[in-house]
Amino acid sequence: DIFQNIPLSTLRLHGGPSITGVSYQAEMESRFDAGPVYAIIGLRKFGCDGRDSCEESG
Repeated sequence: DIFQNIPLSTLRLHGGPSITGVSYQAEMESRFDAGPVYAIIGLRKFGCDGRDSCEESG
């Protein structure tokens, strides 16, 4: 697993239909491959003690 130490969330577009994919150009020919695109977010956790002291934990 490449992201084994990072909690991940997958986002999905809301609303009407949309087209996502990858557009690229190779040797004078443009091409668009439609397919799913995922947004990956790493979540950070914060810990607080009883004295209102909060610090970020990795």
